[in-house]
Amino acid sequence: MSPLHPNTAYSPLFLAWTALVMLTLASIAAGRTFNDEAWLPLVIAGMVWLKASLVARYFIEAHDAPPFIRWAVRLFVGFVPFCLLLTAFWGDDIARWTSL
Repeated sequence: MSPLHPNTAYSPLFLAWTALVMLTLASIAAGRTFNDEAWLPLVIAGMVWLKASLVARYFIEAHDAPPFIRWAVRLFVGFVPFCLLLTAFWGDDIARWTSL
């Protein structure tokens, strides 16, 4: 849809909301089941990226925003999982580097 005619259908929103709930439940189950696995932060960061992409696409409708806003949202959606991975794998080093 164009910015002048926003999407008013409920079925894409319902499917996106259902996907968000399912991804949340899957991340909880993965965290409880694979608590000590080294690859778990990668999976969780991927789920966070997917959830943020769904929110940006279906609820914020960033794809209809001006190019600068669309770019900023994409940057944020990619930056957060990246920071999660940094703190998951190098959290102690980052804490030591940033402490006073």
